[in-house]
Amino acid sequence: MFEEVKKQEWWNKPGMMGHISARKQVEKVEEVIEKYVKTDLQWAVANKVFPQSRIDDSAWWNTTDKEIAQFRYVIKRIHKETAYQLLWYLQKNTGYLKTELMRIMEVLAFIEVQNTKQDVYLINYVKDRMFYGVTKEDATSRFFSYHFGLLKEKYQEFKIFLKEK
Repeated sequence: MFEEVKKQEWWNKPGMMGHISARKQVEKVEEVIEKYVKTDLQWAVANKVFPQSRIDDSAWWNTTDKEIAQFRYVIKRIHKETAYQLLWYLQKNTGYLKTELMRIMEVLAFIEVQNTKQDVYLINYVKDRMFYGVTKEDATSRFFSYHFGLLKEKYQEFKIFLKEK
């Protein structure tokens, strides 16, 4: 995996400390992917969080061990827990602004809302995450427009997990 990364000059002849650090991070991510990624859903998440086109060394040495640990946690539990539970875990424990993994879990939680009619995510989104003074109807329309926009513009590969009605 990450063959394009391994062809880069910084991988083969590290010239700075950041190159060595980036190499270690790539190896950690590869280890997690080889060990835990088995299903189509896991592959889709892995390819979106750590795309094959990510060949710049700065993109890798800026990847923290905490991000890799959270990725491992989500990948291991993605078929055991709901996407909303995993999203809640990420938002509770990150200390970061929205990461790519959080956006993916938002999309998967939205897909669960569409597939199972369990609207816990929608209820909490409307109740807890919207600005004060926004009506329930406006908050609901924002929820759907935000998530359909994510699905349409950035996360088309996750549409296959959306069941037809």
